[in-house]
Amino acid sequence: MPKRRCPFAEAAAPQRKTRVGLREMSRGVAGDTYRRQVYALMRHRSNSLACTAPPMGVSKACSSCIRTVDIKEVCTQCDHLICQHCSKLCSCCNTVICSMCCTIDYSDVGDQVLCSGCSMFEV
Repeated sequence: MPKRRCPFAEAAAPQRKTRVGLREMSRGVAGDTYRRQVYALMRHRSNSLACTAPPMGVSKACSSCIRTVDIKEVCTQCDHLICQHCSKLCSCCNTVICSMCCTIDYSDVGDQVLCSGCSMFEV
């Protein structure tokens, strides 16, 4: 049995699915009010970020073990943040160094941790 025809075919307007995104909203009927709202929000956001913004790109993780660093110790050789578990003191100059920048001297009875500056003179 064939399907019957729609009785409202001539009177109904064609309906299409259209996506209305931010670009269409900003260029459309409410474009001027939408732009004002966006500019007001951006102005407010830039004022609040200028006061309390931490430096961009600074990681709060230890460079050796990727734990979050509570106490800010910095390696004197490479300037990376180090946690308490990965920080070492040079036996000669007592500077804080990370495990990647230290050299351990096993020649004596006790192990000596040396920074790269002191290891050149000790060898």
